[in-house]
Amino acid sequence: MRTRFTLVAPELPDHLVADTADALTHFGWLGLQRRAVPLDGLVGLHFTGVVPPVTFAHAGHDHGAMMRDLISGWNALGVAAAHVTGDLAHRPPSLVVMDVDSTLITSEVIEEIAHYAGVGEEVERVTSAAMRGELDFAESLRERLSLLAGLPTAAIDEVAATVRFSPGAKRLVDLVHESGGAVGIVSGGFHEVVDQLAERLRIDYVRANRLESRHGELTGRPYGPIIDADAKLTALTEWRAAHPGPVVAIGDGANDLKMIEAADLGIAYCAKPVLAKAADAQIPFPRLDAAALLAGIG
Repeated sequence: MRTRFTLVAPELPDHLVADTADALTHFGWLGLQRRAVPLDGLVGLHFTGVVPPVTFAHAGHDHGAMMRDLISGWNALGVAAAHVTGDLAHRPPSLVVMDVDSTLITSEVIEEIAHYAGVGEEVERVTSAAMRGELDFAESLRERLSLLAGLPTAAIDEVAATVRFSPGAKRLVDLVHESGGAVGIVSGGFHEVVDQLAERLRIDYVRANRLESRHGELTGRPYGPIIDADAKLTALTEWRAAHPGPVVAIGDGANDLKMIEAADLGIAYCAKPVLAKAADAQIPFPRLDAAALLAGIG
């Protein structure tokens, strides 16, 4: 089975890289090769090889557990690491699906709107609990939106103008497109803001919540279906049907858990513990384009 182990960080210590090569050889990787890929201040290092079927010499060794331990060791040093098998080990993804708030962008849009409305602390409290998985997302969304009732809809465009992309976001989208893949964003935030972001980055697919308004003011209720963890999984499933091949998903909170688990490579970006524990890989530093290297692009 062809396999790949990738490291990404601003700097990779030579002695630990050598230790990793020794470990992979010990784990039974054959024909081990390494290739470095620089990316705007980051260093990506791909180890590739072939893991043969279990033999008597490897009996009793759990290859998966050993790889997880190796990844954990690198993560503890602030390095992104991924063990990739299947098609993604030797070809770029056909589709990358991302969360928006605190992933594609640096903030939570509903909190930005709430600060504008003067109810920031109350909304932040509920958002934090939902991201940790302590509250049902739909319930938390309704509770937060109720605090925004009466806010002029004109405020949404003002908030959208202040939103900032995560470092490397545009570069990630451009790299996926250059490699022939598509990009989708699926958000517990709102089309009224997310559509503007998608247009700026030329993102292919968008799915998000909508804000109900009446007479130029927010009603404090969502309009239409709520985009929760199940809806995010549905979006990924629908989009991957149009793009056969490996799929990468990226997120930061509990609401992203199902799509992260369904992807060929699920990446936790500066994530809450509940998602970091479940993901295949973590990016522990604020560079979203590190995901391109983990995905084998470049």
